[in-house]
Amino acid sequence: MRNFSKLTIAVVCGILSTAVASGETSKQGFSYPELLVVPKASERLKKEAQLENRNSWTRHIPVQVSALVTLGAGMMAMQDKNHNKDERETAKGAGQLATMVGGGWLGATVLASALYRPYRSCLKTVRPSSPKNRKDQLVRERAAEECIDAPASLGRKASWLSFLTNLAAGVYVASTADEDLTKAVGGTAALAAFAPMMFSYHWEDVKSYHQDYKKRIYGPIVQSGVSYRMHLGKLSPAVTAGILF
Repeated sequence: MRNFSKLTIAVVCGILSTAVASGETSKQGFSYPELLVVPKASERLKKEAQLENRNSWTRHIPVQVSALVTLGAGMMAMQDKNHNKDERETAKGAGQLATMVGGGWLGATVLASALYRPYRSCLKTVRPSSPKNRKDQLVRERAAEECIDAPASLGRKASWLSFLTNLAAGVYVASTADEDLTKAVGGTAALAAFAPMMFSYHWEDVKSYHQDYKKRIYGPIVQSGVSYRMHLGKLSPAVTAGILF
């Protein structure tokens, strides 16, 4: 009977401890990690918008390096001195394609460097004033997260598209050229196409950092309590750990 009373006390203490912890968790807003992550999405967005001009002309270097090599391979292929007329025309067509691909990516990235400011533009749509309640806070932070996600998604798509088009152009030049130097440059263009896949856009890094900090909100929750140890027949202090989902 005595052991049963101790067990009952332990259970009650555990329930009360869990209830208190759940209440604190609710008060702190663990169900809204957007409000707990540090720095918040709106703060990160504001900071990135302020620094956006500093690296605008270096942001696309991996894509531009790949495009420049492809452009050079295309120009060499158009001048390839193949004695067979049909093969010479094929090599010329490959050179024209590579020139368009390389030149197109160079033009697109230069234009983006000059005009595209996703953080600064999107910051204007995020509510600048101090939110009055939790709903306003969530609206602001989720809108800021969308502003962080959009350029990261665009950058990833651009990297893949650059990789595929420059790789295809480089392989095409290398496989149709007659001169060894042109073949070598075409092969180099195919290898250089991997540059955007090896070096991610800063937009992707910003999103990754924010998501990483946000996931830590769901880390282990440690709390103290009382447990009944059957083999000793008595109560003893205990520390429990769990994961909050």
